[in-house]
This record gives sequence, structure tokens and C-alpha cells, in this order.
Amino acid sequence: MLICAALALPVAARAEGWHFDATAATDKVLRGISLTGGTPSVGVDAAYYYDSGFYADGSLARAKPVPTVPATGLFVGGLGYLQTATGDWRTQLGWTHYAYIDAALSDLDFDDFRVTEAYRDTVFLSAGGSPHARMVDAQGHSASGPVFSADGVVRVPLLFGWSAGASLGYFDLQRLHRVGFFYGSLGVTWQIHQLQFDVALIGTSSGASRHYGSAAANRLVADCVWHF
Repeated sequence: MLICAALALPVAARAEGWHFDATAATDKVLRGISLTGGTPSVGVDAAYYYDSGFYADGSLARAKPVPTVPATGLFVGGLGYLQTATGDWRTQLGWTHYAYIDAALSDLDFDDFRVTEAYRDTVFLSAGGSPHARMVDAQGHSASGPVFSADGVVRVPLLFGWSAGASLGYFDLQRLHRVGFFYGSLGVTWQIHQLQFDVALIGTSSGASRHYGSAAANRLVADCVWHF
């Protein structure tokens, strides 16, 4: 089973230069679907930001998109532009490439093109898709074609390093498996110095679990991120 797009949150405004993250999570869930079969995942991420607004990033994380295939690595690399002008609204344009390290899974690689509008780094609206992606449903039926997704995210800062967040998205897979489904999350974040802790309840509408089985089941996910 393969997710065909990832929830794309805009990068925050950062100083020019390199930025690194290391993450350990109880699961790796993208667009409501687990990429690890409900098992833990660890990964690293590197990004370079330019004062002009352009950026490049890459990450490598543990993934297990197909139950019958051993765990492998998922590489995600991207290029984009984040509007640097002052004001309430900012625009991000991005291209992201997803590729599995295991050559046997190379037909599941795909590209995602996305535009995101951010309001005061609190409200985010994102839309985009892939011109060609492949997914395998719970019955083993494989199909490929264009997919589309749209997301909305709200982040609310609280006290003492805490913040709350909620998201809602729609994944359109009509050209693949004649299905579309909603996914969403409710969660909290606590950040202290360079450490960030997240806990979120992630859910999907019935169409997801009906076609993609336990990989699309509702679940509680926690992670720890070290920014360095």
C-alpha cells in the first residue's frame, strides 16, 4: 500500500543556512494512511534556506508500505519557494519527490506539486497533486494515474511552549480506485529549547478503511523531534 501525497505544511520563516532534524515516531502516517504498518519509524531531515525565499530539503525515514516486503527507507526530497514579503498572507510553491530505497518498490515512487497559502503562520490551506502515482489497495489491486489532495490546518499557540493543532483534508483517488476520502487530526505540541514533542489522534472517513484496510485505521501517533 502506498500513500500518494503527504500533508504539506509550509516551512516557517528561517534564517539563511542549514537546518537539521531527527525524528522518532510511533508510526509514520501521511494523509491518514500508515507507511509503516503501524510500527515505529525514525528519520533525519536536512534543509537549506535562502534569504530570497528559495529552499531545498531532503529526508530519509524508515517505511514499510507493503506488508509482504521488509522495511526499507523512504527518501523525500524537494525544492520550493516561500514568499518572504511581510504581511498576513504568505505563499509557498513546492515540488516533492518520494522514492523508496528498495528497488522492488520503485514503481511506487511519485512526485507531488503543491501550492500553500499561510495566514500569520496559524491557518494553512494547501492544494496539489501528482500527475502519476500508484497505489495498492487492501485486496492487492494495483492502479496508477493522477491524484489530487487538499488540506486545511489550524495551529493555535498556548502557554509554556504548548500549542494545539487541527487538520482536515480530502484525498481524491477516483482515477485509481474510484474512491475519495477525508482525513484529519487533533493534537498538541510541546516545545522546549531544541526538542519538540507531538501527540495527535488521526482519523479517516469510511472510504479509506474500506479500500486500504488497517493502514487507514484511526490511530494515536506520538513523536519526538530534535532540531539541531
